[in-house]
Amino acid sequence: MITARFTAACPACALTIAEGTPIEQDPASRQWVHLGCLEELRDTRLSEAPRTVCPVCHTVRSVTGACMCEEDA
Repeated sequence: MITARFTAACPACALTIAEGTPIEQDPASRQWVHLGCLEELRDTRLSEAPRTVCPVCHTVRSVTGACMCEEDA
């Protein structure tokens, strides 16, 4: 645990990390989050289903299944 030296957004809760706020780093992603938000970040990462890659344009498909080679993307 350290204190934030800069203002940033917490990737776990999307709230502002103000200068001087206690923060901790996720060892897997190396992102800094509020002290106590680390479990939320891990839960979010685990709940996200892996997405497929389009074999034509080689982009990761969106959550709706669209890719860059589709007209409505």
